[in-house]
Amino acid sequence: MTVPESAAADAVADLRTTLKWIIGAAAGTAALLVGTGPVAAMGKFDDKGDVVAAFCGLALAVTGVGWIIWQASEALMPQICTLAQFEDSGLRDLEELRELGRIDPHAFYGPYDDLADLRSKLALHDEVAANAAVMLAKESDERRAKMLQQRLEAARANAEQARRLERRLLVLVHTWLVRAAVRRARRHAFAAMIAVVVGAVLFLTSVNDSKPEPSGKKDAAANQLMPVLGSPYTV
Repeated sequence: MTVPESAAADAVADLRTTLKWIIGAAAGTAALLVGTGPVAAMGKFDDKGDVVAAFCGLALAVTGVGWIIWQASEALMPQICTLAQFEDSGLRDLEELRELGRIDPHAFYGPYDDLADLRSKLALHDEVAANAAVMLAKESDERRAKMLQQRLEAARANAEQARRLERRLLVLVHTWLVRAAVRRARRHAFAAMIAVVVGAVLFLTSVNDSKPEPSGKKDAAANQLMPVLGSPYTV
């Protein structure tokens, strides 16, 4: 079963749309964190420790959001792909794709055994087409010229088929690299969201610790501690 180039291109577009949604969500979170919250909290701190905790929490949350946007935008960068990457065993992002090629080589290489065979046959078809074109230009016999023309057309058709297979394989490599980049961005986004939550909790906790107690509670506490004048238990 082969994958058409249009399907692979649609998959890349869907992956990039996912990244844009991640960036949008991170940007919305950043707007919520650095918007009215810190401004409203100004003037409520009565302790230096709360100020430091609030600053650290806000910095941690904003750093996490920035890290999400950075990783997602890195995955959106254009991927430069070559068939040499497909053959590079050190590139682990393509290991699963190479394994699929070993399981079903005809889905990747058509009538050829592997990528090396595809390239060598492409060079052979180009050479046959070039030789046939030269011989056809010099041939004066009509019957032999017709045979050479057929050979030329067959060689060009085979070469074009091999090039289409190369292009399709290159599109698959590009799609797979974008897929790996999106997966990395999602893992980083998950880890960064933990930092965002921790920072937000730290910031909100420091703000709540700085809230003054209601005056009624203060008066009640003071009355409980104040000795009653004239009591026999007063010293």
